[in-house]
Amino acid sequence: MDLVKLQSKGGAHRDVRKGIRGDRRSQSHHAPSQAAIAGSNLPFKDAPGWRGDAPAVCMSRSDHQRTASFGGSNRSPYGPTGIPYKTLQITHLNKGEFFAAQNLDIGNIRDIAGARYETGIIQMRNYTIQLVDKNPNLFKPQHQPINNFPPYRYET
Repeated sequence: MDLVKLQSKGGAHRDVRKGIRGDRRSQSHHAPSQAAIAGSNLPFKDAPGWRGDAPAVCMSRSDHQRTASFGGSNRSPYGPTGIPYKTLQITHLNKGEFFAAQNLDIGNIRDIAGARYETGIIQMRNYTIQLVDKNPNLFKPQHQPINNFPPYRYET
């Protein structure tokens, strides 16, 4: 696969994978990471086929392996607050900050490869925006009640 084709891949993970089938030098990188989405309380992760629908960008295998979230590990680099990367992404997701979690990966990709994947990043971001436009609650967290008591009502 030539570099120009590699640069213009971004969108649904399933589509990115189809585009690189047979190319052993390229991989699809979920953004935010598949492990962070799975560890979050987003309803998106409960939908059938969510891994295929998740936003992704095509990267060379060697660049993908250098990303902070490769392999689902909670390894370095640490986020700006010293929190491990995956934990930081999950925190953003659980607060309803999907784009902030995605921006961590976008920044990490740019740190690794400069503008090499910019077209794919833009396509991935546009795909993410389309998902939100179709379903505004898709990336909103499901909050679990702290307890099952009814809310206290003040009487006047």
